[in-house]
Amino acid sequence: MKPLLMLMGLAWALAAHAQEDVEQFEVLATFDEAHRLAIDARDRLFVVDRGRAVVVQLNLDGTEQTRLGGPGSQDGEFDEPVDIDPGVGLTWLVADAGNGRVQRFSQTFMHIETLVVPRDAQFEPGIPNRLEPKDEQLHGGRPRAVAQSPTGELFVIEESQGIVLKWDKSRRLERAIGGFGHGEGALQKPVALAVDTKQLYVADYGLQAVAVYDLYGGFVRLIARGRATDVRAVTLAQARLWIVMPRHILVAETTGRILHVLPVPEGQVLVDAVPHGAYLYMLSAEALLRTRIERF
Repeated sequence: MKPLLMLMGLAWALAAHAQEDVEQFEVLATFDEAHRLAIDARDRLFVVDRGRAVVVQLNLDGTEQTRLGGPGSQDGEFDEPVDIDPGVGLTWLVADAGNGRVQRFSQTFMHIETLVVPRDAQFEPGIPNRLEPKDEQLHGGRPRAVAQSPTGELFVIEESQGIVLKWDKSRRLERAIGGFGHGEGALQKPVALAVDTKQLYVADYGLQAVAVYDLYGGFVRLIARGRATDVRAVTLAQARLWIVMPRHILVAETTGRILHVLPVPEGQVLVDAVPHGAYLYMLSAEALLRTRIERF
């Protein structure tokens, strides 16, 4: 796929100073129905194209290198892929919503394992991830997002229940996060995840906020409550949270302070965005865009 070189104006409003700085952006690639964007430690871009049931791997200039997947339910195939996490560079994960599972792949795109996402969170701690088909109550979940901590814990949004499920480093299903018993930390409609060595960040469309938990599921705080309207994604990069909405991006400290409000290019509706080096990569359902930014 050859990049489309289209340069257009983009105004960036800085919340602290209410100033505008005009930059140029490029359309790097186009898609049928893109849904999620990620960049790994090897500077490889990954775009989940739900419309074609594939994950597309590109160079930073938008040149396509590899496609993984295609419609189906076998290993390495997808039915409505919705998210990807490249982790720390050793393996990467795809949330395969239609098949009710998360698939793990090597850096050379070989299938390693499948984790079944249960629809019923009333489980006993320690259930292994390799479930037998007869365990029907443990099947049928719908993963919405996936994230792996630097220390190997796995977090998955189970959409039908509106919670986050956690697997430990040994891939044992350990706990549910954000259920009714979490009080102020109860989730309403979680849509995206980010995680670091200490905290889990859950973008919640219903709360209009990013809910923050420790890695044991303890509620910490809400970030951008009431400001993260129609939130689509959250990215942890450059020691900042990038909270993505269709028409603008909030850049916040992990403590919650909003630093910047970045408007989206005119005519674009974002589903995700990831900063990398001197650039911000922005994803709409139809295209991958790139613009230069300052490091905040």
